[in-house]
Amino acid sequence: MFKTIIFDVGGVIIDFSEDAYISYLSKRLGLSSGYLSAIVLPLVVDMEYGRMSLQAAEREFSKGIMVPEPRLYFVEAAVRLAKVNKDVLKLMTRLGHRYNLGIISNISRTRYKAFGKLAIDSLVGSGTVKKVVTSCSVGLRKPDARIYRLALRRLGAKPSETVFIDNQPENIVGAERVGIKGIRFTGYRNLVRDLKMLGIGY
Repeated sequence: MFKTIIFDVGGVIIDFSEDAYISYLSKRLGLSSGYLSAIVLPLVVDMEYGRMSLQAAEREFSKGIMVPEPRLYFVEAAVRLAKVNKDVLKLMTRLGHRYNLGIISNISRTRYKAFGKLAIDSLVGSGTVKKVVTSCSVGLRKPDARIYRLALRRLGAKPSETVFIDNQPENIVGAERVGIKGIRFTGYRNLVRDLKMLGIGY
């Protein structure tokens, strides 16, 4: 019997992806997406680990493309492109009355602040979500097994009684390696179907 459900943020609760961000940055700067990906995505990872501030990332970015102090438009892109998945939000609110809900997210401090205003703060403030584990605050990223185990400890949950929902296959694999049941998010209707198949209702 499942008692705990853990959600990812980007691509599940909030529609947003790094591909969309790179495309946005490409249009703003007039540089190819492939070129920008090679420079920017490692910086994003460092920010998600909490090892680098946005200001430091922008300095490194400037050196990488050899243009004086260009902006990464990191927060601007999040605000402009990110959209709350309202159906998932409503589902979480209903599930929160019966299940122990948590969040695990690979996210930087600046993105977390932006996404918090969109949805996360209200989920935590209302008590719907009991614990949030972010990569930038713990220095671990999915699919590292340690971040799932940490979330389980904070939620007081057993892996065999926990479901994890993420849009990235590798993160599902990471969860299943520690004994958590994974569901790959491919849309709201499919999620409801997959939860029902596990006996999870609201």
